[in-house]
Amino acid sequence: MSWFEYLLVFRLILLGFLALGITLSCRKMVASLGVPVVGLIFVVLALLCVIQGVQIFGHFNRVNLFLEIAEYAFSVVWLLIFCAIGWGLWQMIRREQTYQKTDQREQWLKQVYNNMSAAIYVVQDGQLIYCNQAFKSIQTKFHSENPFEHVDKGQQDVWLQSDSGERFVYWVDKCSLENTQGQAFIVTDITSVRFQGSFIQKVAKDLNSQNKSTMKSILELIHELLPSSILYVGEYNADSDSYRYITHQGENDGFIYTDLKLHEEKFHVNEWSWFDVNNINQERVPNFVLNSASRYYGGIVLRDDLNAPLGVILVLKICEDRVSDLLLDFLSIFSIRVRSELSHRQDKRRIEQSSNRYRAFIESSNEAIADIIIQPSIHVDDSVKEQWSNIKKNAKLKEVNPAFMSLFGFNSEPTTSDFLAIKSLKHLIHYVIESGYSSEVIEVAHEGSSADIRWLSCTVMADVEERRLHRVWIILRDITDSKHHIQRLEHQNRHDTLTGLANRIALREYLDEKIEQANQFGFKAALMLIDLDRFKEINDALGHHYGDVLLKKIEPRLRGIISEKRAFFARLGGDEFAVVIPSIESYEEINDTAFNIVNKLREPFDLGQLNVEIGCSIGLAFYPDDGKEASTLMRCADVAMYKAKKEPSRVLNYRSEMDESSPRRLALMADMNKGLRENEFFLVYQPKLNLDNNEIHAAEALLRWQHRELGLISPSEFIPLAEMSEVIIDMTHWVVEQALIQIKSWIEKGLYIKTSVNVSTRNLLNDDLPGFIQKKLDEYQVPSHLLEIEITESALMVDPERALNTLKIISDMGVGISVDDFGTGYSSFIYLRQLPINTLKIDIMFVRNMCANSQDEIIVHSIINLAHNLSLTVVAEGAEDLDTIERLTLMQCNMAQGYFVSKPTLPEEFEQLLATWGKSE
Repeated sequence: MSWFEYLLVFRLILLGFLALGITLSCRKMVASLGVPVVGLIFVVLALLCVIQGVQIFGHFNRVNLFLEIAEYAFSVVWLLIFCAIGWGLWQMIRREQTYQKTDQREQWLKQVYNNMSAAIYVVQDGQLIYCNQAFKSIQTKFHSENPFEHVDKGQQDVWLQSDSGERFVYWVDKCSLENTQGQAFIVTDITSVRFQGSFIQKVAKDLNSQNKSTMKSILELIHELLPSSILYVGEYNADSDSYRYITHQGENDGFIYTDLKLHEEKFHVNEWSWFDVNNINQERVPNFVLNSASRYYGGIVLRDDLNAPLGVILVLKICEDRVSDLLLDFLSIFSIRVRSELSHRQDKRRIEQSSNRYRAFIESSNEAIADIIIQPSIHVDDSVKEQWSNIKKNAKLKEVNPAFMSLFGFNSEPTTSDFLAIKSLKHLIHYVIESGYSSEVIEVAHEGSSADIRWLSCTVMADVEERRLHRVWIILRDITDSKHHIQRLEHQNRHDTLTGLANRIALREYLDEKIEQANQFGFKAALMLIDLDRFKEINDALGHHYGDVLLKKIEPRLRGIISEKRAFFARLGGDEFAVVIPSIESYEEINDTAFNIVNKLREPFDLGQLNVEIGCSIGLAFYPDDGKEASTLMRCADVAMYKAKKEPSRVLNYRSEMDESSPRRLALMADMNKGLRENEFFLVYQPKLNLDNNEIHAAEALLRWQHRELGLISPSEFIPLAEMSEVIIDMTHWVVEQALIQIKSWIEKGLYIKTSVNVSTRNLLNDDLPGFIQKKLDEYQVPSHLLEIEITESALMVDPERALNTLKIISDMGVGISVDDFGTGYSSFIYLRQLPINTLKIDIMFVRNMCANSQDEIIVHSIINLAHNLSLTVVAEGAEDLDTIERLTLMQCNMAQGYFVSKPTLPEEFEQLLATWGKSE
């Protein structure tokens, strides 16, 4: 045969081997290529074998055309076979890579399991087939291939004990594996959690026990964790500078000494220290440690809040093993409890040592003291009724001092029943129970055996622990005298000192109260203002004594009329009185009452040596017709009263047409308080020129009102309105405070400007004014000499003695006093030498015309000389031109104030003026 024929035979043989190989590896082929692909390959191979046979047969028979066609078909199919084989090999490579990735994941998971703190192991057919590193540690600790082989539940606690006697508890969770007979176990060490919970429960239980030593029980619990150790607790003895044995836990009792010397430098506060006995100088090791089998010890010195030693805790161990965090936690809790108990022992010892001094103090104290024990204690969360019932049942009066027995009239030491029978103390304890046993000071009234009322200041101290009352101390002090003194002061503050009648303050409070009631119930009320006629003539002609006698007779004269109407009677000052009738039926009824008062006061008064006749004028105002506020009613009644002086009947009801500007006046009266609250008021400052050196170091603060609707209101309009009502008090306080704020601001800028403020008659007669000024001086840290109070002569004349007293108090503070508008009053020179004044201000009416009027010039010159003879400073108002300034300088006037220097300006403009004035000079 030719080479070509041999080639054909070789191909046939090759195909046969290929088919055989595929048949032998059919399983792998199926797994790698899939059933459809393998079937196709078998069909193709069979076809190739047929074709190859035909080729050989045809070649022998010289069938050339058919052989050529078969040759081409064979090549194509052969190419397809190699492509299929290549694709199968590529699939096999991918499968191998997948197997490698799976193996890497298994290695990673195995590493994760080994690093987990929880132990994991797998059991199949009773055999341990896998475990992680944490489980291997457990195997080593307990010398067992599977310490948990007895676990038969899905989840349970398992307690194990090591060779050294230490106990451990594990949480075991069992679960079955899918598609296998194996079971996986997860083991977690919960020793810390279980012991800590048990420890806290035991401590809490012992804390609630009265007969159990918490220190001892905690020691026992810690010893369960260290069964082979010795725990020692000692208390510091300052006398011997050593630690006295209190208690211990563990064996080797013979090695416990009652007197322990310890070198404290080995221990630190709040930090446990551990030592190897072999590495320490033997002289510094406690004797019982050396005599014991323990080779390692640790401890801590307990100290009080002042860092003084209280005691020591020592732990002796046979072997050196790692101290667990759980043990350190328990020891820390134990040290805190021991420290508390040692501190309590120390306090108790101090109390016992000082008991004699305490008893002597109690016995000699002027305050009444009672000590009450509550046994058994009662719960403070019970109702008031239950607590009082339990106190009566469980209370025991342990001790009372002599002052207590004297206060309540006991000849012998009282029993608990006697104590609780005292009505005032019964009310006191009820109040303390209701207030939650607060320690506030309480005032109670006690009625003695002679029916006299004594006021007691009571302090109650309750010993409440864990919401239970164990003990009560009651300290009582008799404050009857001081209480009566305060009541007298309050009475004086609201009553006229001469007549004993209610004063203006009491009237205002009563009027406010009755207006509120009238508004609530729809009543109408009436206010009468009564002004005595010819009283001043009697006072000047006969003297103040007879005037005072007359004033005292007014109320008795009118008592019958007033009592019929259940009216309130007050003296407003001087010869003015007020009557408030809280409920009226008709205006005619009130007018009749007013006429009766006028007629009654016209009857002669017997003053002792002579009879005098006076009259009165009465102004009436009604709520709510004339006003809905006390200040409005008083203003309206005041207007009617002055109009009534011109009426024959001397009685007049208020009508709006009495004052053409009354709507505006009422509106301004109502808006002034609101204006103060909303900062509508402001101050301007007019400088005072020092004529000696032509410098400005003083100013007068003047009040201005920028009304939100009416614009700038003139002071001449709103100041008189303010003086007619109580708002003048608040307004003056506001002016004083704002002036001090400005002075403080100037001081911070290096400017020391003495500033004066005006004070009205109402302010001068207000006893609160000096106290308010002193308070604000202290608050803003302003030197008192930089503030000056300006008063008018008319203010002095209303009540000279009271005004003098107020001015002396203000002057003693260091605040300057200036008399404004001097020269216009008729009685100025009488009181001038008595007043603590520093400055006289010459009225503008004399200064303004002094250059054109020789009489005014003489008056100004005379006032200046008078003031200098009295060592007073003189300020001239109304200096509006240079001629006036020069003339005042020649007269040696100290200061000038007027438009020539500057008009009143805002603080910023005032500061610019100072700078300009200085440069111009």
